[in-house]
Amino acid sequence: MPLAFIGCVILALMLGWALYLLYEMRRRSKLLREVATPLPSSPHHSGEIDVDSSQLFRSVSPEGYNPYWLVFDTETFDLIPDEDPAEGYDTRPIALSWQLLDESGAMLLEESYLLARVEHLSPEATALHGVTDEDLKLRAKPPREVYTLFLGDLSRASMVVAHHLAFHRSILAADLQQEGLEASPLLSARGLCTMEWGRSLGFKRSATGEALYPRLSELFGQLYFARPSLRVRYTSKTLRDVRLCAASLRRHPLLMASS
Repeated sequence: MPLAFIGCVILALMLGWALYLLYEMRRRSKLLREVATPLPSSPHHSGEIDVDSSQLFRSVSPEGYNPYWLVFDTETFDLIPDEDPAEGYDTRPIALSWQLLDESGAMLLEESYLLARVEHLSPEATALHGVTDEDLKLRAKPPREVYTLFLGDLSRASMVVAHHLAFHRSILAADLQQEGLEASPLLSARGLCTMEWGRSLGFKRSATGEALYPRLSELFGQLYFARPSLRVRYTSKTLRDVRLCAASLRRHPLLMASS
């Protein structure tokens, strides 16, 4: 075999190897940059987000758009264990917050109220949602007054949304009836439960591999940052949950397909 041909083969192999090394070095540099670069949708890179100030919760609908989604959340008189959500506990709401969104998920309005009660709150409930007896005395409104506003906005919406929708809908409907108001609009409305949707995504699992229901903060963290352990700062828990739920809804396939 001529030496010139062998030399050409060796040179081609060396050139190919050099090109491969150059490609790998560039690919590795790109991967390192991607790892070091925070997510573009996030103004926070420390594993923490504030629902009162982050732009992720300020999706305001342009004027003239029609309501479609009503996202709501309640806080109850007692702290309700997940494994026994009703039996033996006072499930009357002491706080109600909601957002009315257009079909794309942009916000048309946001409301949040404490509901006047004469009984004392349990220490466990206060520790969870931060509402005290003093708060109820100074800032709470009569439940019937708040519920009338809620039902008015509900009548404008096509679907209701909550994290653990069945629970929030049932306790709110029961108190509507207690206040002499019609609960059927809430009970019959089409609904979407972000907790059920979160479980179907399968990102939270037990040791045996079973899909688990995610907390609302875990669902939001997974959808926006692929980080279920995201810490969430807030001043009002019921407003926090409504804002997290509405933001999570904006990542639902029903809304993503229309955007």
